[in-house]
This record gives sequence, C-alpha cells and structure tokens, in this order.
Amino acid sequence: MIKSVPHLKGSVPPVVTPLKAGAVDYERYARLIEFQIANGSSGVLVNGTSAEPSTLSVPERNRLVDTAIEAAHRRVPVFGLPGNPVSALVSFELFARPGLRRLAGDRRINRPVVAGRAGHHFLRRSDGKLHFRQVTARRDAQGVVWAASVEGTHSHRLSAMTKANALAILRDGDGVREGDPVDLLLLDPEGVAGDLDESWALGWDTSHESARVR
Repeated sequence: MIKSVPHLKGSVPPVVTPLKAGAVDYERYARLIEFQIANGSSGVLVNGTSAEPSTLSVPERNRLVDTAIEAAHRRVPVFGLPGNPVSALVSFELFARPGLRRLAGDRRINRPVVAGRAGHHFLRRSDGKLHFRQVTARRDAQGVVWAASVEGTHSHRLSAMTKANALAILRDGDGVREGDPVDLLLLDPEGVAGDLDESWALGWDTSHESARVR
C-alpha cells in the first residue's frame, strides 16, 4: 500500500488504446503517454475505463503497461492494471485507489487491515509472492473476525469478488490452517467493523512485496 507519495497531485487520466489495422499500436501509445506528460498530467492510468481493457488480451494489456513505464521514464507515476479482472480490481485497491485518494486530499488513503481468524484452511503453494484470497468476514459476539472463502475464487471470475467484503492476506508459505490468525484487508470496513475505532486496524504496507490474486 502507499504510505507516502508527496509528489502526487493534479490529474491521472486513463490513456486510450490506439489501434492500427485491428492491432494495438504501441508506438502511438508511447506518444500518447509523452503527450500527457508534456501537457501537465501528474500520472497516467493504463488499462483503465476509456482504454477498453475488456477488449484486449492479457499479453496486450501487459505490454501496454511495459510501454507506458518505458515512455514515462520515471517522470510521473504509472498506474498499470494487470490482465484478469479480479487481479485488476485488487491491484486498484492496493495501489491506484490510495494514490487517487491522496490526489483528492484524503488523509486516510488505505483500506484498513485487521487481525482475524481463518474459518477453514486457506492453503497455497510457496512461490515467493503474496496471495490475496476473496473472503467474507464477519465479527462474532466476542469481537473476533472470522474469514471464509467465497465460491469461485479465481482471478478471471468477477462474480466471486461481488460476494467478498475482505481479502485474506496469505504470505509466502503453505497458507494458514483453520482457526489460525490471518490478516484481512477490509473492502467494507463499516459492514465488518461496525463502530470500532481506528485502533482496531493494523498498520500494514505491501509496497515491498510481490502479489498474486487467487
């Protein structure tokens, strides 16, 4: 998550995806990035809204991100959303949303992360990455937050994301067992936390960790 990005200000437009003879024109896309920077944009958003990412393949979306990063050459931030829809949504929550909220002047830019318990096994394989699992979180009478997986937790299925009110954070390893502690990023803080104060939330930063969504 973004902790401090003091240079973020102004506008971060979604850049359209130019086509030529039915294929993505990456050379023109690089020129569009240059145009945005030259005309004062504070950053660029790749594969967002008017870029029509749903009509592009995963390799095309990934190459657009690479093209934008190369063209921007560290002059402005590049917000690049990845291929599969749930992966894009989670990336937006972790990186783009905090940046946009900072642009809007909001001091609370990150979703709260709380300590919960696994309602069942959350298994994974060690791959050196951070995994996020779509879950439903509920607080019991004792104030313990329990997490349970939603059905169809695959990165290409948005239907599962609509049922989730939190993301279970699974660090590298073989996962967590039923009843074990698990950190939860709350997508619906009010619905889960109720009237608990901010001290309930943990401080947490993902900026140094690679992520993967399941």
